[in-house]
Amino acid sequence: MNVEYTGRQYEVTPAVRKQVEHGLGKLEKLFGSTFDSHVILT
Repeated sequence: MNVEYTGRQYEVTPAVRKQVEHGLGKLEKLFGSTFDSHVILT
């Protein structure tokens, strides 16, 4: 699973990354680890 983060007027901290990756872990169970995602935080 590749995750790309974009923060628009928002700092993407390690804690935020951890929370997002936890949520994406649920999708990983459905799709497997062969998907890419682009997370935009505003």
